[in-house]
Amino acid sequence: MQPFSLAVLDSLVDQIAVLDHEGVIIAQNQSWVSFSNENGGDLRKTGVGVNYIAVCPQEIQNGIIICK
Repeated sequence: MQPFSLAVLDSLVDQIAVLDHEGVIIAQNQSWVSFSNENGGDLRKTGVGVNYIAVCPQEIQNGIIICK
């Protein structure tokens, strides 16, 4: 993502991850990173470049809609 877009995402207090059409995280804001770090998360599983759908529990997968 372009620096301006990331600055906009980082200005939000909610945890935001942007997924592509296959479920791969293409951007995340600082709140997402902080939440992951503070809750024992592993950015190798929840960071940019990871297929988030593949690593989510089923109940979370069911709540994510991917439009193809």
